[in-house]
Amino acid sequence: VDDIDFEIIIAGQTKPFKDLVHVKLIAAADEALDGKLALLRNKCGSAATGDVLVFMDDDIIFAKDWCHKLEQYSWQHAWHILGNKILLPNGDRYWDRALINPHQMVPYDFDGDDPRLYQTGCFWVIKAEVFKQHKWNESIVYYAEKNGGVNEDVEYSQRLVKAGYKLMFDPANTVWHWDDTYRQLELDSGAIECVKVDVIPLVLRKEYCYTEEFIALLNSLETFIGINVGLLIIATGKYEKFVQPLLNSARKYFLPGYRVTYFLFSDSDKWKGEENVVNTYLAHEPFPGPTLNRYRTFHNNRLLFDKMDYLFYCDADALFAGTVTDYIFSDRVAVIHPAFLAGRGTPETRPESLACIHPQENLVYVSGAFNGGTKEEFLKLAERLYQNIEKDLANNIIAIWHDESHLNRYFVDNPPTKILSPSYCYPESWSLQFEKKILVLDKNNVEIRGN
Repeated sequence: VDDIDFEIIIAGQTKPFKDLVHVKLIAAADEALDGKLALLRNKCGSAATGDVLVFMDDDIIFAKDWCHKLEQYSWQHAWHILGNKILLPNGDRYWDRALINPHQMVPYDFDGDDPRLYQTGCFWVIKAEVFKQHKWNESIVYYAEKNGGVNEDVEYSQRLVKAGYKLMFDPANTVWHWDDTYRQLELDSGAIECVKVDVIPLVLRKEYCYTEEFIALLNSLETFIGINVGLLIIATGKYEKFVQPLLNSARKYFLPGYRVTYFLFSDSDKWKGEENVVNTYLAHEPFPGPTLNRYRTFHNNRLLFDKMDYLFYCDADALFAGTVTDYIFSDRVAVIHPAFLAGRGTPETRPESLACIHPQENLVYVSGAFNGGTKEEFLKLAERLYQNIEKDLANNIIAIWHDESHLNRYFVDNPPTKILSPSYCYPESWSLQFEKKILVLDKNNVEIRGN
């Protein structure tokens, strides 16, 4: 928006933004912790110098043409308070046109004179002249309705309507509410309710997919969220042919909006110099060496990951087919094996192996194709697996499913803090009840693994 004058004002916990240029900061950390949203908005509004004020939560992302569409709407309509579409990453709506009673979303063309309409506080456009006369009610704290009160956005809407202002709406303009914990329910009346879902049984969980439009928006951003993620890939020998398609799909679907570095361990230097790829030489070994020794590779190269916050391993013969969001962020992350949604899977049972899992031990059998977590936890896992595999080899033992057997032993002793569905390990030719996020590609193992 180089042709439009604007200013950015942040109130609340401002330390994370102290290095931003051309941003006005209003330190009010205690008020933010106390849920005093109305007070914070008033601080921002009072410090603003523009004719139009936009109050927004910190999880809002503008469509790239939002300012120009606001201009176009303003040329055609007189307005004082304005709303527009607020979409969730999967394309669902988020309280962008809603009633107070009953509390539900309504169609965009709903009667604008209905006194039950209110404007959600997460995104609010208002003329500065109106704000100066009618400010947010600072006596109302965050989610006052939980204590029997009225939320600050509802009270503000009602007060402004009583003062003679109309809540206008532009259905041609859009912002995105970047929160993937909401789902929509259609009511018998045909209206829509948006509900927050934090806990859903694994097998019944409908995986959350970003729309292509939202993915394109995230991937077009010139700045990234301040979290560094490493995606670790091992591809030697004939597995090299899977690398480019995997990288292409990851750049589109794996954590869009985050700064991702691809750590590729290969006997080819084809990807040296490619953007965001760290191409490290790794000699090819006969099968099962590449899979059995992968955690030795990660442990020995642990200094490469020094600047990462999260590390995830992905098989080279995989393909990202749907959005993998920051839902995967946790200390220790595993994926339930698609073949063993019920039952114990096929763990190592020989007592002489350090991967042995005894029948009386609880087990959720996980796949070795994708796992990860925080850098600290992942490197602890890598060191333990490397050490245990080396001890087994010294005793002439190779676990039944190589590193995957040791991975399952590790997670028995150190339970995952998040278990992902088979969406993240979806065999290419299977038909499962889960969304396709990471495909495990069909291949001729004899041909690919041949030495």
